[in-house]
Amino acid sequence: MESQSFLVDSRAADSESYKETSEYAGKKILLKSNFIGKPLVYFTAAFVSVGTLLFGYSQGVMASIIVTPQFKLYFNDPTPHEISIIVSIMEIGALISSIILNNLNYVGIDIGGRRHMIRLGSLIFIVGGFLQFTALNKMQLILSRLIIGFAIGILSSNVTIYLSEIASSGSRGLIGSVQFVFNIIGYSTSIWTNYISTAIFTAETNNWSWRFPFLFQLFFGILLFVGTFIVIESPRYLLNYSDKKPYYKMESLIVLAKIQGKKDFLNDDGVLKEYMSILEHHLVSTLNNDHKRPIWHYFKKYKKRFLVACSALMLAQFNGINIIGYYSCLLFEQAGMLGRKTVLMSGLNSIVYVLSTIPPCFLVDRIGRKKLLLIGAIGMGFSWLCIILIMAWNNPQYTPKLAVLFVIIFNSFFGFAWGPVPWLLASEIAPQSCRTLISSCSTAVNWLSNFIVGYITPILQDKIHYKFYILPLIFCVISYLVVKYYYPETNGLHLEDMASVFYDEATSVRSSSLTSNSHSIKRYNSIPSQLDGLQYQASIISTPSGRFDTSLNNKGNINVTKPLANKTLQSNNPMRDVLLQDDNIEGSDDSQVTPTTNLLTGQQLSVPTIDEFVSSKYSGQLVLRNKG
Repeated sequence: MESQSFLVDSRAADSESYKETSEYAGKKILLKSNFIGKPLVYFTAAFVSVGTLLFGYSQGVMASIIVTPQFKLYFNDPTPHEISIIVSIMEIGALISSIILNNLNYVGIDIGGRRHMIRLGSLIFIVGGFLQFTALNKMQLILSRLIIGFAIGILSSNVTIYLSEIASSGSRGLIGSVQFVFNIIGYSTSIWTNYISTAIFTAETNNWSWRFPFLFQLFFGILLFVGTFIVIESPRYLLNYSDKKPYYKMESLIVLAKIQGKKDFLNDDGVLKEYMSILEHHLVSTLNNDHKRPIWHYFKKYKKRFLVACSALMLAQFNGINIIGYYSCLLFEQAGMLGRKTVLMSGLNSIVYVLSTIPPCFLVDRIGRKKLLLIGAIGMGFSWLCIILIMAWNNPQYTPKLAVLFVIIFNSFFGFAWGPVPWLLASEIAPQSCRTLISSCSTAVNWLSNFIVGYITPILQDKIHYKFYILPLIFCVISYLVVKYYYPETNGLHLEDMASVFYDEATSVRSSSLTSNSHSIKRYNSIPSQLDGLQYQASIISTPSGRFDTSLNNKGNINVTKPLANKTLQSNNPMRDVLLQDDNIEGSDDSQVTPTTNLLTGQQLSVPTIDEFVSSKYSGQLVLRNKG
């Protein structure tokens, strides 16, 4: 059953609403640019995914540097506790910025759109990266990691939201998975950069062996900062703030046209349909005063969405990826390897890790999110079981080799499933009214879990050795059960359609009735919550048996008064019809009732006219042509 919002005043959405004035009769406007459609979307996704590359690089760079002899010598051979602080303090910074900086709009502070937030994150990263590169002591190193954490918290949340909002429902899995590919490319790049720098700067006191990898990451931060002045803004963000800045409606329509690759966008049903759908949800959210609700309201209303988003990212961490991501070199040392060979093994592992992230780009939109997660949980759990048994065996000849093998297998299953899919879920299941809130909360849970894993790993590795790996094995089993019995499948759904699997956008009406001659509906099962409390509104209900005049009272009950004899309604509304399930229609085989038009308030859905575009600041992106 697909639960959608009711349409807003259809009289404003018919073709009469966007007829051009006589001055532009016979004219049409087209996009100037030829760089539109899939090439633009894929380029934008790749460019913005540099933000997740920074995250991966920042994680991986410490995994190899903490075993570098020059690093140990310069910082007086840090203890396991000091290494825990240096490595995991980044997660504290990311946790703080995820909760505070990403949610300033809920306290009335609007930094700007997704692009502006990504720009802010990249700027903070550049500052933190420079401090890390020039670190003179442990305190400066810890401070720099904290500042980088602030940047990562902003980037990891906003990049995933941004990509989910510019992708179509059929390619959202691909686009969302691409950003994780860049994450792991960043991780692999950091390890190989360290391996090469230690080969070049071999002197015992040559600190460039560990400073150069810190310097190299600044290149990516600067690249992302410059890129935010080039990429498009999220169309959903623009429409969400179009009340404050009406010209955002025009920009959002242009952006949607570019994303869909439609030059003649004012005459394209696909562009207008998506534009109307997003605007409709924004208007309904405004009618509900969602933007004025306290934060706890969203937690209560969208409880399952919060739980799915947060648990997915928490389990991804507790499954043990950063036991390997941060401390793979220490794990290989435990298995019997020494020196730069541990960095080499981590580098080889990272290459396989990158390759494992490519298949889900093409599978996640075909077989779905749940199947990938279930396969990943089984594979990771099996890998941890083998690692535990191998280290318990402790054979000097075979244990190091087999440990490397099953670490690579574990990383492959993680990259195949639990790497990309939790981030994709957290960004796509949230409604527009609190998308930033859900994404930032789930990101905060990710970083808190990340911190816990990063902090306890070297301490417990030192205390209980391989027995510590029983914990991630247990969480792999838990992950399988949670996904199988609690998570819904979201594959193929529009962002605005997620209520159809979470059932949190509608209220059941216990005693409403529809009556019309021989047709009677005893229980109307799914009336959208935004209709509660409205006064009587005229609307029309359409079934295969005929069309009926209806009214809606202030308790949410719908009453059908009489059929419209010998009259067929032609709706010019470009939005899709709304299907609401009805589970008991007497005297008819109809299984659904389709409200063709409904009036909520006097607010109107409208498309900007040619006049408005020609006289706007966006006219430079458009060209005026004769029709035909």
